[in-house]
Amino acid sequence: MAFTNKHTQGEWVVTPNFRNPNVKNEFGQVIFEHNPNCYDNTEKDGEKMHTYYSHNKMMANAKLISAAPELRQCVEMFHDYLSNNKSENSIAMKVVKKALLKAGVEFEKKEK
Repeated sequence: MAFTNKHTQGEWVVTPNFRNPNVKNEFGQVIFEHNPNCYDNTEKDGEKMHTYYSHNKMMANAKLISAAPELRQCVEMFHDYLSNNKSENSIAMKVVKKALLKAGVEFEKKEK
């Protein structure tokens, strides 16, 4: 099945700047930059507090985002595999379609 692409094409790479790692496309353009002021709301001893993201957490987020093009390609390939093996109504296919739709993929209509 053909899928419509609206996202920035990969390959994406992580630039590990100290306080705000970013993700760049193949032309070196920044497509995602982590906000160094991101934090988790936590509670300790009944008191609410903000815990700023560690560099490791920001790097993990950036790495996950940079893998998006390859992950999407894997999901599309799995979709085609399931389609070719008559698994259209399987739980796996429902999860695959949900992920692709969440990623903004538009499915081409089947011709009858």
